[in-house]
Amino acid sequence: MSAAAPVLDARFRRMPPRPPAQPATRAARPSLVRRALARLGPPRLVPRRLVGALVGAARLLYGRERFGIFVAPTAQPDGSAPPAGCTIVPAGAADWAQVTRLGPAPLQRRLAAARASGRRCLVARRGDTVVGCAWIGTADQVARELHPLRLPDDSVYLHLVFVVPAERGGGLGAALQRAAIAHAGALGYARVWGVVARTNRSALGVVARHRAQGMQGRRLGDVTMVCLGGRLYARFERAAEWSGPLPWEEHT
Repeated sequence: MSAAAPVLDARFRRMPPRPPAQPATRAARPSLVRRALARLGPPRLVPRRLVGALVGAARLLYGRERFGIFVAPTAQPDGSAPPAGCTIVPAGAADWAQVTRLGPAPLQRRLAAARASGRRCLVARRGDTVVGCAWIGTADQVARELHPLRLPDDSVYLHLVFVVPAERGGGLGAALQRAAIAHAGALGYARVWGVVARTNRSALGVVARHRAQGMQGRRLGDVTMVCLGGRLYARFERAAEWSGPLPWEEHT
């Protein structure tokens, strides 16, 4: 069990700082002025970049978001098959160049970090083209992510599920999630945890479809994350449908 993440309860608790990224050497680190100019970019983009910088600064001062926590056993009935013409397999060496170019730049950075931390990736291919991915990782491997939850030793995160826009709406995302859950079971894990923003309607819709198809799993509760002055606080609220001990209590 990861020792870095405290057990959350109904009170707001301050989260430990995230592990620092590898710093650049002093010789390679640009000056503060150069970094500021690089962020602003060309003059025609300065107003847009400036607004983005102000919004980012405001979020550091205060930000609030709510996430649903879902837990499912890895032993599941057969479910969603990928759309015709698509296959889902563990990522191979030839896939990484395409995987790390999926989606917008912020997602690409998260995918590159996921690979660097040793998380496992499944890819959806149409022919030789990667059109989606899903990742599983232990609590230690996702320590730099937003959700500082303490996972039992028998559990892994299922996250970073992405499908290119042209393939959406055909069930590929649901099939990727099913395949990732089965892959976690094959690796010896008993449960997978999913963290879904309560504003992410598409992801919540996939969860609802899984349930309608007979997939086992329940909502554990909600985590409310508050960033105040650059410090992160969180609290956990148990879902009414969850009775008995919480997963992390079973292993204490």
